[in-house]
Amino acid sequence: MSTASYPHAIATTPRVLPESVLGDVACFAFPALVFLRFQVGGWLYATDVCLFAALPFALFRHWTWLKTKPITISIALGVAWLAAQVLSDVIRESPVEDYARGWSKILFTVTHFATVALLIRDSQRRFMVYGVGLAFGGILTFYLAPSEYAAYYPWKFGVGLPVTICVCLIAALVASRSRIVCVALLAAMGAVNLYLGFRSLGGVCELSSVCAYFQLWSGPSKRRLRTVHLATLVPGLAGGLWFVFAIYAHGAQAGWFGEEARVKYEIQSSGDAGVLLGGRNEILAAASAISDSPLIGHGSWAKDPTYKAILYDRMAELGYRNLGGEPEADLIPSHSYLLGAWVEAGIIGALFWCWVLWLIGSALLRASGQEALFPFFLFILLFLTWNVLFSPYGGTERFTATYFIYAMILFGLYSQARKPTSVYAKSLHCNHFL
Repeated sequence: MSTASYPHAIATTPRVLPESVLGDVACFAFPALVFLRFQVGGWLYATDVCLFAALPFALFRHWTWLKTKPITISIALGVAWLAAQVLSDVIRESPVEDYARGWSKILFTVTHFATVALLIRDSQRRFMVYGVGLAFGGILTFYLAPSEYAAYYPWKFGVGLPVTICVCLIAALVASRSRIVCVALLAAMGAVNLYLGFRSLGGVCELSSVCAYFQLWSGPSKRRLRTVHLATLVPGLAGGLWFVFAIYAHGAQAGWFGEEARVKYEIQSSGDAGVLLGGRNEILAAASAISDSPLIGHGSWAKDPTYKAILYDRMAELGYRNLGGEPEADLIPSHSYLLGAWVEAGIIGALFWCWVLWLIGSALLRASGQEALFPFFLFILLFLTWNVLFSPYGGTERFTATYFIYAMILFGLYSQARKPTSVYAKSLHCNHFL
């Protein structure tokens, strides 16, 4: 095709190229600088400073991208979450050091999400570069500024997630050439995580391999009708989850993953409600705290020893034993993005994470399995779902979570954009993901 067909691109190349290169560098460097941190009440990371400082410049150049509906709603709900947290802290008269950390956590979540969206926009290259930057930053953090937990669990709290991100991205890149290699990489990464004690990430990788296997083998000519897809998707996911859990349960009891994993599994499965509640027993305390104040919450970093006592009493009633304590004994336990926001900020805080779950569900239902980087999106989708439901939100989570949330928006947009009549197919100016 003649270059005359692209007069606009040719005319603007000298002006766009420097900005493009600068944006690529920013997408790698900003998350990679997470190992630089400063104590100012809580931890302030160099990545916080970079993303926050870059927002005005990104807005000046590309503010119209924020008008994309899912991005607009995400930001609006994030601002509402912040307002609800402020109201809760005013009513509860939270200490300055607590509400300063609580407000900054939410503020950085909203601003970081906006900056990530404006930097990446619809570029597959930048999406991958940002993910590699996150992984590189995580590895540097482990070697240069490790957390206190990393010394005892170097894989789970150190290099496990960064390495897994890189391997899953490689699996996605080779999927179009060899589906077997893609699925094998995901399954192998899951086995490594399970063996080294990162059970949730291992389960996510194994489930990703199962889902990728079935989705990647249903080519465009074999796509099922939407009703059939919906009817088989949920049972398929449930079956895959049951299969992965059954394999792990057998392996843990047989000692495949070491003595520590065997003892941990026995303790967490000792009660009537099984291993999930045994491993995430904070749900009981969070549910009680939410029941007591569902609308306005308990304030930032809410502390009340009553709920820890409730937790231990209920776990004992269910037959669980040898429960360990937590570093902050009076902090209301939640161990969940969703429940933590609800406990601290009330129902509006929970609404933000419910919206994220909606993004995840809608992206999954629209997915055909033929999208570029589909296995990587699938891994992010499953891991983000787990984190929203069962992981605490704080520290560097605001960097991975904002990237993962934006990934779900991209996944949903580009899945829908594969339909020629879709409004997204007509409005997106880049075909990198199509």
